[in-house]
Amino acid sequence: MTDPITARGTVLITGTSSGIGLATAVATAAAGWTTVATLRDPAHATALRTAAEEAGVTVGRWTSPTMPPSPAASARWSTPTTGWTPW
Repeated sequence: MTDPITARGTVLITGTSSGIGLATAVATAAAGWTTVATLRDPAHATALRTAAEEAGVTVGRWTSPTMPPSPAASARWSTPTTGWTPW
């Protein structure tokens, strides 16, 4: 896995549970970008995980222990001491 800090760059893509957002997340990861994929309900990340696995790429999310979890949260933001984790 590429170190997300030293990779080509980082992109944040919203709406990645289906459609154009999902395709864009997988394509940017395949192009060498660190891809942070967000979606309204993390429970709907199955299609994103499957597409990324089939493409042989990793898309991720930022997590932060300082923000309380919320079922409706689109993303979990990070400080540099937390980090990027795969979906």
